[in-house]
Amino acid sequence: MGQVDAVKTPYVAPVVAGAFVYAYTRVVGAPPPAQSSYLMPMAQSAVETGYWKSMFNNNAGNMTATSPNTQDWMFEYAGSHRFRSYSTLGAGAVDMVTWLFKHGALAFADANDLTGYVGALQRACYVGCPPEGDMNAYAAGISSAMHKYSGIVPVTYSEGIFAGMSTGSAIAIGAVVLAVGAGAAYALHEGFFDRFERRLGARENPTKLERCVRKVKRKGNVRNPWAVCRSSLKV
Repeated sequence: MGQVDAVKTPYVAPVVAGAFVYAYTRVVGAPPPAQSSYLMPMAQSAVETGYWKSMFNNNAGNMTATSPNTQDWMFEYAGSHRFRSYSTLGAGAVDMVTWLFKHGALAFADANDLTGYVGALQRACYVGCPPEGDMNAYAAGISSAMHKYSGIVPVTYSEGIFAGMSTGSAIAIGAVVLAVGAGAAYALHEGFFDRFERRLGARENPTKLERCVRKVKRKGNVRNPWAVCRSSLKV
């Protein structure tokens, strides 16, 4: 536990919606009773993170770290508050919804009462304590995002293999998955599964092209020996 690097973790709206449905269900113990139950917190998250393009470390609501010695935290930028860090989007959404539940805001989301919701946020000093914070502008931002995503269909969210991991571990595994995917895409592009390539070692009378490929492969450091040999033999 302690300070970690701030890493951008952007998401698209249907995935975020699914994460908030997941979070609501985890926190309350039942599915959201109304669309506003997850849409209002999701819209607030959009306001907080620039529509998830500027979300860092899966912190869906810019939750600050109140116990920096017992939880992962980060500086989003030099001189910023200490913000909490999460290994998954689901974990970040659950923490935000838990805060909303404990401070009475979630009930207003259930009732689709934006005025009551924002009032609960201000009473709990989410966006500055009264009379600080431009709550009218904040409410207008949430209202705009709710209107924008009123027809959204949430993607079913699952924590998968990342549950319980630190942010660093989850990001590292994500990088490996991307690397494997890129490698597979390259292999397919280069004809790695070409039927002639698969049968090369079994042929008793290899063609001129196949003999060239064997020779080039023994030299190593050639990304696509088939292309090299086809070019040199003009086949």
